[in-house]
Amino acid sequence: MTCDSVPGVCPGTKVIAIATPCPAAYMNEASNSWVIEGESHAPIDPYGYCH
Repeated sequence: MTCDSVPGVCPGTKVIAIATPCPAAYMNEASNSWVIEGESHAPIDPYGYCH
């Protein structure tokens, strides 16, 4: 999960949490961290989902 200041979920904070450890989750959240910091224009979760 990538959360950037969402009311009721992570207000005022940026949080990345991995609930289901799999390669796609780790690659997504690594990519998402660059996106929420403004260092990348990749889509959120570009590696798909865990199966």
